[in-house]
Amino acid sequence: MKSTASDPEKLLKRTIRLARKLEKLGSQPSSKKLVTTVGYGFLVRARRLAMALETIPAQCAYEALILVRTMLEIFYDYSWIRLRRKHYRSVRFIRYQPIDMLKTLDVMPTAFSPAKLPKIRRRLIAERSS
Repeated sequence: MKSTASDPEKLLKRTIRLARKLEKLGSQPSSKKLVTTVGYGFLVRARRLAMALETIPAQCAYEALILVRTMLEIFYDYSWIRLRRKHYRSVRFIRYQPIDMLKTLDVMPTAFSPAKLPKIRRRLIAERSS
């Protein structure tokens, strides 16, 4: 098979289309397993990252590395969750999200409007404690 420069671009577009189809199927409340819910969340994040990759112009391609790294982290996180004790690891992952968001707020408090920041912080602390 002859490789062309547009092959990765076509593959990315096909991947995004497939992810959208899977999201539609996955959004149905057919499965109550927590590992499926976590997987759906990972799929949505990976599709959003792929769409961001698609918009990066060639002259800024070096900036795509962090997005690709994030996609790899998603892959390995979900692989780890599915390896053993899926439900326990899914719960552990979901409980970590508020802690991660609190750390993000400490590093980047300007990500939210100052008026909403205290309310968001209180909600995350309550979620972390539950």
